[in-house]
Amino acid sequence: MSRHTRTVPLLNPQADYLFTPMLDGCYIGIGGTGIAHVAGDILSARRGVHIVRQAAAAALGITVGQLNIGFNSNLADAEQCTFVGIRRNGTWSWYVQGHGYFAPGRQVTLQPVFNGMPTVLQITNMTYG
Repeated sequence: MSRHTRTVPLLNPQADYLFTPMLDGCYIGIGGTGIAHVAGDILSARRGVHIVRQAAAAALGITVGQLNIGFNSNLADAEQCTFVGIRRNGTWSWYVQGHGYFAPGRQVTLQPVFNGMPTVLQITNMTYG
């Protein structure tokens, strides 16, 4: 969502999957018991990633050092990304899939993602694994 920061609690035992909207400049922060989405246009790009990391931590009510995962889609090698969470036996695993822009009449292709986050894996074929 443009110019907003939103959080979602990860404690609901009925939800075992989480999908973000398409990311093309947004920052995802996970820490404590929630996940925060910080819109890419909320702060000037000139102010740097540390500012959006701080915004995600503040939205979750934690310090920056307590963010378990920070994913900056600005650094991805894809036009857009979808961030996916899967919970098994109470433990969340996080994945990213890069893809082209979705548009009417356009065939979307999968693309690689790299942003230096070894704890976030790419979904290779839009299925688990």
